[in-house]
Amino acid sequence: WEWLEAARYADTNGYQGDPTRAMWYWRDWAIDAFNRNMPFDQFTVEQVAGDLLASPKNDQLIATGFHRNHMINGEGGRIAEESRVDYVQDRVETTGTVWLGLTFNCCRCHDHKYDPFSQREYYQLSAYFNSIDESGGNDAGGLAKPVLSLATPEQEKKIAMLKTEETAANRERDALEKKLRAEQPSWERDIRGDKAQLAEIEWHVITPGEVSSEHGATLTKQSDGSVLLSGANPDTDDIVITATTPLRAPTAIRLEVLPDDSLAEHGPGRAPNGSWVLSEFKMLGEGKQIALTAVRADFEQPGWPLANALDGKDDTGWGAWPHVGKPHEAVFEIKPLIAVRSSFDFRQELMLSFRLQFRSQFKQHVIGKFRLSITNSPKVLLRPVPDDVKAALAADAAKRDAAQKKAVDDFHLASEPGLIAAKKKADAAKAAREKAEREAPRTMVMRERPEPRETFILVKGAYNQFADKVAHGVPAKLAPLPADAPQNRLALARWLVAPENPLTARVTVNRLWQQFFGTGIVKTADNFGLQSDPPSHPALLDWLAVEFRESGWDVKRMVRLVVTSATYRQESGIRGQESGKTPGTGLTPDPRLLTPAFEREPENRLLARGPRHRLPSWMIRDQALAVSGLLVEKLGGAPVKGYQPAGVWEDATFGQIQFTQDHGEALYRRSLYIFWRRIVAPTMFFDVANRQNCTVKTGRTNTPLHALITLNDITFVEAARALAQRTLLAPGDDAARIAVMFRRCTARQPSENEGRVLLDRLHTLRETYRQCADAAQKLLSVGESKPDASLP
Repeated sequence: WEWLEAARYADTNGYQGDPTRAMWYWRDWAIDAFNRNMPFDQFTVEQVAGDLLASPKNDQLIATGFHRNHMINGEGGRIAEESRVDYVQDRVETTGTVWLGLTFNCCRCHDHKYDPFSQREYYQLSAYFNSIDESGGNDAGGLAKPVLSLATPEQEKKIAMLKTEETAANRERDALEKKLRAEQPSWERDIRGDKAQLAEIEWHVITPGEVSSEHGATLTKQSDGSVLLSGANPDTDDIVITATTPLRAPTAIRLEVLPDDSLAEHGPGRAPNGSWVLSEFKMLGEGKQIALTAVRADFEQPGWPLANALDGKDDTGWGAWPHVGKPHEAVFEIKPLIAVRSSFDFRQELMLSFRLQFRSQFKQHVIGKFRLSITNSPKVLLRPVPDDVKAALAADAAKRDAAQKKAVDDFHLASEPGLIAAKKKADAAKAAREKAEREAPRTMVMRERPEPRETFILVKGAYNQFADKVAHGVPAKLAPLPADAPQNRLALARWLVAPENPLTARVTVNRLWQQFFGTGIVKTADNFGLQSDPPSHPALLDWLAVEFRESGWDVKRMVRLVVTSATYRQESGIRGQESGKTPGTGLTPDPRLLTPAFEREPENRLLARGPRHRLPSWMIRDQALAVSGLLVEKLGGAPVKGYQPAGVWEDATFGQIQFTQDHGEALYRRSLYIFWRRIVAPTMFFDVANRQNCTVKTGRTNTPLHALITLNDITFVEAARALAQRTLLAPGDDAARIAVMFRRCTARQPSENEGRVLLDRLHTLRETYRQCADAAQKLLSVGESKPDASLP
């Protein structure tokens, strides 16, 4: 737990959006390293520079996640380079705190006569972290590159296949774009015509031949080439028209939907409200279906675009509601050009037929009047040309400025359906590959850029205010680097645990001492510098540090050494004061003999008694689960979401992030695995680090809120119930069971007085709940674990 707080570990990025990240792979690596008693020097090197080891394994890459645990700012207005510099500075200051016990925060911005480290030295140290291959952006779906994929073989195979498809789609898109750029002069000639202005589309009205309605409507051909429907008004209908055209190689068809006074609301549809829905529009040439592409419509009802008229579905279509009583038009490109015409060259006209289908769920939504036209004008003229493109096209190509050239180039490429489709295909292939990569396990790691960044002193720490350029280096007041040390993080990591650098061993054993005694030998565990507290026992700190290093950096050995020491095993009470008697005499001592000693040493800095401090909140929860028998002692895995009051995440995120509780064994995992949202820490923990910065010492309070948690939080009420059940199932009478329960909670037998008080209380509670069965049942229903039905 202490290492996670020092590493500022959390399961989200922080800041306003606070997206989820997958850094629990690093957390599991750290747990495994402690369990295997990895030597602390190796533990250090792999976390600071595991990626720079020879042929690093995945575990060694995951270890470097230590310095990717910082917050990541993904807000839209954030400057990426500013964020990147923030991350570099975070790593410098975290390294200084964790391994050197030194504060580097002030010299980030300026020199100070009382600070042994200069601003230049700060940025020399930052050079080791300045060439991480990161952009400062949130560029990997909640994560920030560099990331390590932990995909299964099946996932790797799928990702490889999708990468191949993406490469092929990109190649197809690029080839088509290259071809179109080569054809652009010809395209410009087509769109400009023979004059220095845009050519116009020449539409030729198609004179209908045979016209028919499959459901009995009357179709009347008008003098302007249109067709008017009257008579029977069926719920659905198909209109079929045959016609001929003398045009060779037609390029487009125009459908005009026209109002008429004979129609309800003047049409153009036959529905009572003047509306229509064209389900499908089909065209045949010489008996063969022609492929069409929807180019444009003057208006499209939301949800009913023109493209729907070509999708082969009856329940979709093109509509223009509520724009009734006025004309509308739709243009379809003929794609490909009608190749069948070549086999009929001896004939002057091309035989065409059209089918307009009206089969939607909206009754009588049939077009009441329409007209068809055809053109063989260049297809480049089919799409509307923006004014800036018109102006650019009017200018000679050689005399266009950069903006005009870009306008014409972009319009040319954007007006080619084939390229649009190719781009969509490439985008879809990229999205599929990225989705597969996101679904595969990934975690953030460290990786150097191929080309190192230059490092400069930053004026007042500002990311974009450069002063002198600096090289890699460590502060001059500390042990020097070896003369042949390379300028990379691996050299720094090895220097941290080198025999010439005594700080790492001293700082580490001091934090270990702090864990067990509540306060370190140096009280300021995060500051061994000029402003620190002096060690209470300098020789002891020296000896422990040397012992740690010479033991091979054996953490478990040092833990055993501390907890089996005579100092740790002393009584924790102030002699004679807790019982009111002087030990061994039965006499009440003179308070005047106790008070000066206590006042002289209230914090036990001289270690005259054993440690006396409350368990941290996370450990209290784990202890409650352990003694109740509910604790699931499973190692590792994704974070879990336990019990939490409703609406906490929602209130803090304006409803953007919803909390969904887990169930089953997830509710009873160790506190180490509880999901940690940076902007809203788990609600059951008090006096813990906020996980936003490196923290190696947390304060302790006696807040009543914490006591209320142990009385009312679901976890504690459920654990109390499970402990009671476990106790009731034990053999013996009530007194024997109470002794078992007491020992389970406190690791000792109850005194005679304690046993009597608890037994009296038990009898009182039994009587109370016999008289109020509903209250007992309510208490038993707290939590998801089921009570033993055989117990009353």
